[in-house]
Amino acid sequence: MVEKGHKSHEVIQLISLMQNKVEMAKAKPDDADSQDETLYIQDDLDYRELFAIFIVKRKLTLLRYLFTLDEKDFKFDYELFLKALELEAYDMAALLYKEFFRLFRDVESLEQAITSVISSFSKNNGMLDYKCYLVRQFTEKMLLRHAKMFLDNVQAKVKNQSKQNILVLNTNPVKCSCLLIENLDDIGTKFSQLKTRADTLREEITEITRQYMHKVEQEYEMKYLLLEKDFENRDALDLITTYSIEAFLESQFAENVVQEIWRSPYATFDSILGASTNHMLTFHYWHCIKDLEYEKPFLQMKDVSKIEAHPMQFTVWRYSPKARTLIEFIVTVAFAITVHRQCQSFFSQIPAIEEYVASITVQETLL
Repeated sequence: MVEKGHKSHEVIQLISLMQNKVEMAKAKPDDADSQDETLYIQDDLDYRELFAIFIVKRKLTLLRYLFTLDEKDFKFDYELFLKALELEAYDMAALLYKEFFRLFRDVESLEQAITSVISSFSKNNGMLDYKCYLVRQFTEKMLLRHAKMFLDNVQAKVKNQSKQNILVLNTNPVKCSCLLIENLDDIGTKFSQLKTRADTLREEITEITRQYMHKVEQEYEMKYLLLEKDFENRDALDLITTYSIEAFLESQFAENVVQEIWRSPYATFDSILGASTNHMLTFHYWHCIKDLEYEKPFLQMKDVSKIEAHPMQFTVWRYSPKARTLIEFIVTVAFAITVHRQCQSFFSQIPAIEEYVASITVQETLL
């Protein structure tokens, strides 16, 4: 039914009917016809096989339905995660890991998962955002041979000058380059013997991306490249700042985007009050209620016109540096004036204090 384009709710209804049929047959153990029909239905109702189909088809609603079933019927485990990796559904594997990360703490060996994730970098199937996320989650469990294998795969794809290059099948090369640099930094930090190689590879990725950014012809496109969120809701500017990738900001369009954020049209409306959390909560909270199902639907095409650098109006400290700097200046000046007046008041009273102490000293001497 999934292949024929039926709706998710129709598939769920069919599975429920099949489940009910099995339960009814179990309630009549003496009915031979019911038992034969039950065996037939149970052969078709293989939940693990359904899981694989739903993974390939990216049927999130149907996957959620499987997770709500009784554990005796279906229970997610490490083998199913490996199945998602085997099917090269790295986006779904990332979602599964994010949901069931606690389960992986009890797994004795993650060898197969780590090898599958690292091997994915040699395949020309995109989804680099999710691959980098999985690598980051497994970095602490990696051995030296895993790290070398990762660097080998990335280096081979970076040096490729054809359509097999690692950045070709990704809609946002800037974001993907930042994520790769983040992975390389983690590898270089954990394995000191690979740091030089990781740094060299970082320079190669930086140079390729820098050349690409200089060929961007519209500021609209540059804004998309720098402000699109990754799987963990971080944009390229966050990563550029964290890992000091200044080369990505050399183009004029990139500088314009940064200046626009500095002026903060998203957060402050050119008003100092826009940097006040209390003010925004009091007067603009209606604009801050987010519909996560609408904003972050899985695999939805990105609409550049709807990308905002600032989704919640009262969260201003990341996206209103101009207002923040102005407020810090005003507060600093006010504090300095207050301290100066207090000190001046104290110093002006020193002669009176000295006279009082001298009079007390004279009286004690006379006594």
